[in-house]
Amino acid sequence: MSFLEAAKASLRCPIERVTLVEDASGFAIRSIENGVMIFLADWSAPACLALAGYSERLNLLNPNIPVWVVNVDTFEPEGTILSHGWGEAYFFRKGRLIDQLLRSKEDMAARFAEKFAGFFPQ
Repeated sequence: MSFLEAAKASLRCPIERVTLVEDASGFAIRSIENGVMIFLADWSAPACLALAGYSERLNLLNPNIPVWVVNVDTFEPEGTILSHGWGEAYFFRKGRLIDQLLRSKEDMAARFAEKFAGFFPQ
């Protein structure tokens, strides 16, 4: 399955709610003012499940905050921003990385929604 097929199959929100970044080689993290970047590895069931959970919660969260779903296979790690194929998410506000959601035994979708709502209230 390709990145786009995996993303479309995993999304539980309207596709217009997110920006799919299939080729992340030119993706400029430094240009993110506010928003969330979610890594998707099309070969990883945990990453696809994480995206499904996150995107289901997006239906209830601030719709004005941009969300990028980034192809982990075309992304060059930058500092602490990297992925191991678990559906990691990174939160940006005022041009700075403010938090991250990494692999956890906890309910990652619930933690995603909690962090998102805390950083970007409606």
